Amino acid sequence: MKKIKQHLELIRVIGFISIALIILILSLVPKPPEIISEFALSDKLMHLAAYIALAFSMGFILPKSFTVKTITICIIISSSLFGGLIEFLQGFTGRSPELLDLVFDTAGAIIGVILYFVFKKITYKLYEKE
Repeated sequence: MKKIKQHLELIRVIGFISIALIILILSLVPKPPEIISEFALSDKLMHLAAYIALAFSMGFILPKSFTVKTITICIIISSSLFGGLIEFLQGFTGRSPELLDLVFDTAGAIIGVILYFVFKKITYKLYEKE
């Protein structure tokens, strides 16, 4: 059982790092790939969705000893700083940094934290019944 938990932890970390790398790469390429550009979604909704995924996955890699408040603060601040860093770096790639992108990144992080806690509560209740 201990080995399974270790593998789950590794999968969670790999999932989080993968999401962060995808966001970083797609945010810094000079011209986004055509596949993404063809979707009817706006750029802001893509920012929102990306940071929901980032924040949600980040919740699973933080120490279990953290309180709800600590987890919330860590996720929102680190996601916002990551988004801010990307916006800053975009100025060097030929893309234009936008403050509104950072607003949607932070909103996505807040939604992601909420979804993480809702998911944890639902799964806890399911396992509690067994």
